[in-house]
Amino acid sequence: MPEITISAEKELLLAIGGILQEDTTASRRTLAGTLERYKREIAISAEEDKWGTWLEGAMDAISEAVAVWSTQVTFVDVTINSLIAVGQPGTLDGPSLNPQLSSLMVTREVPENIAEKLSNVIANLWEDWQSKVVIPGLPWYPSFMAYPGPLAPPTPNIPTPLIALGSSGMASVTSDQVILEKLGAELGSLANTEGAVNNLEHFSLSFSIRFLNWSTTTMVQNVIGQGPIPIYAPPYVNAGPVVMGNVISAPGVLIGPRF
Repeated sequence: MPEITISAEKELLLAIGGILQEDTTASRRTLAGTLERYKREIAISAEEDKWGTWLEGAMDAISEAVAVWSTQVTFVDVTINSLIAVGQPGTLDGPSLNPQLSSLMVTREVPENIAEKLSNVIANLWEDWQSKVVIPGLPWYPSFMAYPGPLAPPTPNIPTPLIALGSSGMASVTSDQVILEKLGAELGSLANTEGAVNNLEHFSLSFSIRFLNWSTTTMVQNVIGQGPIPIYAPPYVNAGPVVMGNVISAPGVLIGPRF
């Protein structure tokens, strides 16, 4: 049963006590008003419990969707010169969280219409962040500075926290206010119900913190680089830097805890 505040319960008991002591029209009106407030508080509490359960299920669905997404993403269009890797926006290539995310929410008993709206907001925020991820000149391949051969073989990168790559979309996906505003716009009047308001605020804050923690603890690794050494010309030049190298696009590049 939904929790009722002590003040409302006390008020109800006092009103009943007043009726027992003095059966008057005024005291009956007092009891009726108190009962209405009591019922309203029950209804609000029940709505809050319902939204809390839905959003807890939604967050669990997000965690699962991100786990699947992480196994599918790859890096594309990465340029390697010497030890430095550079990737422009779009370098982190992978599928959208939707429609899988919406389906996962529904399996966790989130109403279909709400699941669709919640997943749209999260998937769009995620896609905006993902599409703007860059590799900002990271020293991923130390052995490529002076490789003793005509072609540097496939070599994994130096493991790096995902957050070090950078994305201009990071500001939105880690802002609880931005997330809350987008949820409000998508949910419309549903977001203004008394059961939704506090729970949506908590959900937005929780998601923003989770994303920051996840991007900090998730490592980018197994990004396989390779490339030519144009100046290699033994016996005169026995080693040199990779020039215009690239990466082999393959999944398994994000390793870390669940979202």
